[in-house]
Amino acid sequence: MILLALIMAGIISKERVRIPGKQVKPCGITADTISPPINIRTAFTTSYPSAQRVVWYQYRPVKNAEPNMWYSTLGDDDYYVTFAMDDNDYTAWYDNNGKMVYNIRRMDNSELPMAVQQAINNQYNGYTVTDVDLENDNNMQVYEVKLEKGADRWNVRFRPDGTIYKKKQKNMKTTSDPSFVSEFRTRYPNASNVVWYNYDNSDLYERSPTDWNYNMGDDDYEVHFTMDGSNYVAYYDNGTWIRSDIMSVDRSKLPATVSSSINTQYAGYTIDGVSREDMLNGVVYEVQLKKGNDHCKIHYNMDGTIVKRKCMSNGTKSKM
Repeated sequence: MILLALIMAGIISKERVRIPGKQVKPCGITADTISPPINIRTAFTTSYPSAQRVVWYQYRPVKNAEPNMWYSTLGDDDYYVTFAMDDNDYTAWYDNNGKMVYNIRRMDNSELPMAVQQAINNQYNGYTVTDVDLENDNNMQVYEVKLEKGADRWNVRFRPDGTIYKKKQKNMKTTSDPSFVSEFRTRYPNASNVVWYNYDNSDLYERSPTDWNYNMGDDDYEVHFTMDGSNYVAYYDNGTWIRSDIMSVDRSKLPATVSSSINTQYAGYTIDGVSREDMLNGVVYEVQLKKGNDHCKIHYNMDGTIVKRKCMSNGTKSKM
């Protein structure tokens, strides 16, 4: 939920990314802990023979899934797999008969077709783009874009020409102050405009054990507030603070180590947006850089080291 201008289109955007070494892993869960039945593994390797970094997970059913959603037929005896191929990240879901039910390719906001970028800019001006996937829906490629503005949230599936294929609005439910509100007040004594919400658990189907919100449920909370001129969102799991996202950080407040790293490694680039993620094991700054048609999205530790990087230079993608 971090507010950034979408490179190339001026759309407010923030991709929720998995940052190596920066997730909170549930106790006892490690990557690659299961091996699916041979029929499922055979179906996968046949479809994706060049897949790398393959990790399988047991599927967790979504409570009260809508009957028309593709994952409504999946149960706890089904599987999903994350993998990399052709410098892209994918997720695919399989039922226990070895049939691939659905697959998506994770995307950066800047990879959206210009027609889709323009449609978002025109129809959802002021919204935050939090996630983008390329999906195969009814044998047709569509771009699923998740958008937020305060408590107003949309899942919109765009055709490549920018027309809307499907859309769904989700309104978060406000709630009274939880029992642990004193902890919040101690952590953020200057918070104002405080509004508590029940955590939105509708994206459970696509989470993996390495995601920070893997164990978050409908009985957990997120709180929106303002402090020191910035908009915050903090997340609490069973009353324990998990992380906070700080939207649209003033670039002058970047640590000197991060600024020095940018000046040294990306001379000639301009800063197009800054946001910050505060987590249990550290602080990460996301910086968007631009130079002509070249652009980068880089996550920095406080000491200026790079945690994750995606760049497009001379039409060629690179990442770390």
